[in-house]
Amino acid sequence: MRISYLVLAHHAPTQLARLVERLTGEGDSVVLHVDVKSPLPPFQEALDAVGAPATFIPDRQNVRWGDFASVRAELACLRAAVERQPSDYYVLLSGVDYPIRPRAALAAELSSGATYLESWAMPDAEHHKPMSRLEHIYLPTKNRASIPARVVNNVVLRHSPRRNVARGLGGRQPYGGSQWWAFPADVARGVLDFTEREKRLVRFFSRSRN
Repeated sequence: MRISYLVLAHHAPTQLARLVERLTGEGDSVVLHVDVKSPLPPFQEALDAVGAPATFIPDRQNVRWGDFASVRAELACLRAAVERQPSDYYVLLSGVDYPIRPRAALAAELSSGATYLESWAMPDAEHHKPMSRLEHIYLPTKNRASIPARVVNNVVLRHSPRRNVARGLGGRQPYGGSQWWAFPADVARGVLDFTEREKRLVRFFSRSRN
């Protein structure tokens, strides 16, 4: 079984290199997204120092917590992995993750072909996912802590007419869930095909508070 690991990193290059070194081997591969706010050379130097190969994504995003840029980074990694390094399974990780089980145990776990993706229907009070996160337009900014950004997103847009979520999603049920996932090749291709086909839906979520 070939596994592609998609890694989102923004700091700790040495720790990331240890992760990549541990993951690669036996036909597995790593596709890496480094946040655009972080200089790239330290990551490349750390990987070269341990001889750990990885494919760097050139389309680097300015990733912020709860921002759609993280989804764009994930999709860029997934697209590169599917097109350049086809595998049987795709696993999303952060740059500070580290495996605690042997590779053989992970391969055995994934051999069932299951999709690992935590999700729940919205609204969901337990996980703090009210529908208002989708009803109000949210505009990503370079510095969302700045006064203009806070005024626009937390005052102007929060008091603007609410969006019709059902129409924006084409009648689909919205779900919240964990950012992290693992799924087989057919699901990976399905995700990429869907996002290419449903650009209006992608645009709707890109203007939402995730």
